[in-house]
Amino acid sequence: HCAAIPETLFESELFGHEKGAFTNAFQRKIGKFELAGKGTIFLDEVSEIPLSMQTKLLRFLEEKKFTRLGGNEIIESEARIISASSKDLKEEVKKGRFRDDLYYRLGVVPIRIPPLCERKEDIPLLVEFYFEYFRKKLGCEAKKISEKAMEVFVNYDWPGNVRELKNIIERILVLKGNKSIIEKEDLPEELFLKEAGKKASLKEKVEEYERELILDALRKSNWNKSEAARILKTTRRIISYKIKKLNIEEK
Repeated sequence: HCAAIPETLFESELFGHEKGAFTNAFQRKIGKFELAGKGTIFLDEVSEIPLSMQTKLLRFLEEKKFTRLGGNEIIESEARIISASSKDLKEEVKKGRFRDDLYYRLGVVPIRIPPLCERKEDIPLLVEFYFEYFRKKLGCEAKKISEKAMEVFVNYDWPGNVRELKNIIERILVLKGNKSIIEKEDLPEELFLKEAGKKASLKEKVEEYERELILDALRKSNWNKSEAARILKTTRRIISYKIKKLNIEEK
């Protein structure tokens, strides 16, 4: 994942380095291209590669040769590269953040994967897959998702695509996994936003999370505020205040 590599370590990560190449380089390191041999390297979020490193990557793609940082030995590699980006690389080129020659060199066989909002038919399959995955991983009692709940998943626009869907499923099972069937009312409020795909502010997300925790504690305690406060390790006064502030309908 290119966005996770510090700019100063890019060359070392991809091409390796020799002992003493820089401070704390106490031994030789073999880079990803050398390790790959005749295999394949996947560069996720390739748009995040620094411009200075893009030049070196382009040279490698053209010559299939490189040297380790701090070394003189020329090393050949037949590694293939598959790259991906959540950003529009053409726009990044126009803005001067991505080299046009590297863009064309990488784009030999471009494949566009439509966002989740453009392939609604895939949503039930993904929901069922991640539901089963996290159900087993967390040891939940939940057996399935109701049809009405599935409709909510399908109607939401998923601006965060599959990563967002995966995280939502995990959150639901962490909070509601003790139920045999996940119903519509068990889903987080963000899935019901009128403007599907609208990004909630930090404050809204915190309040939504608080609301889910308090509702879960109230249900477990049969709406006994003192017991709910004990579950959440807070006071009854704070629970009462939050119920009013977050517009939680008391039962």
